[in-house]
Amino acid sequence: AADAAAAREKLARQYAALFPALSEHYPEAFPAEAYTADAFRGAAEAWNAYGMTVMSTLKETTPTEKESLPVGTPVTCLPTVALLCNHSVWPHAVRYSRLRGDALHVPVARSVRKTEEVFVSYGAKSNAELLLFYGFCVENNPYDDVPLSLELPQGEVAEVTRARSACLQRWRLALSPHAARAAKGVAPGLMGTLRVLTADAAALATCVQDPRVAPVSSEGEPAAAAALCGALAALLEQLDEGDAALASPEGA
Repeated sequence: AADAAAAREKLARQYAALFPALSEHYPEAFPAEAYTADAFRGAAEAWNAYGMTVMSTLKETTPTEKESLPVGTPVTCLPTVALLCNHSVWPHAVRYSRLRGDALHVPVARSVRKTEEVFVSYGAKSNAELLLFYGFCVENNPYDDVPLSLELPQGEVAEVTRARSACLQRWRLALSPHAARAAKGVAPGLMGTLRVLTADAAALATCVQDPRVAPVSSEGEPAAAAALCGALAALLEQLDEGDAALASPEGA
C-alpha cells in the first residue's frame, strides 16, 4: 500500500511539472482535452509495465538530435511482439536486451516444446512489485518478500530500553525497513535486530560481536525466532481481516 501511494504521488508530481504549462504554451501539440491526468497515468502505466530497456548494437540518432548514440547505449522501447511474452520465474528467455539491426532477438536458454508458450523474465521481482506495476502475482514466487517494521519492546524498564537502543545504534541496526524472503532465509540485518530486541539486559551488556553474524546469547536464539514468527503471524492476521472485510456486504 505504501509503495502504491508513493508511486501515485510521484506520478502526480511529474504530471504537475508538465501540465497545464505545456498545454497553455503549446496547445496544438498538447491539447488540454487529450493530456488529462487520467491519460497521463494510463500512458505512464503502459510505459512502466511494458517498456523494455535494450542495448543498441548499431549507432542510432535520437528523434530530436542528430547525434549518434554510442553502441551499447541503453534505450527504452516498446517492441510489439515481445510484449506478448508473459513473465515466469522459470523463463525460457532471460537475456533479450540487445537489438541486432532493427530487430529484438529473444534467444531461449532451454528447449521449447511445440505449441508451448515462450516465457521471459521481468526480473527478480516480488509479488508486491508484480502486482503494483504489472497487475498480477505469481504463485510460489521465490523472489517474494514480506516487508516488516519492528518495534522496541513495550513495558520494560527504561534502563533496559536505553541499553537496547544503544546496542542497535552501536551496530548500526535499524527497526525498519526489513523484508523476509523465503528463498533467501532471514537477512543478516533483520536477524541482528531481532537478536537485540529479544536479548536480556545481561546479554546486552556483554555484546561484543556484531549481532548480524553472532548470537547475542545462545539462550536468546529461540526468542528471536519466536519474535519473527510473531511479526509474520500479525501480518497474516491483518490479511485475514482484510479478506473478511472484502467478503462482507459492506466491502462488496
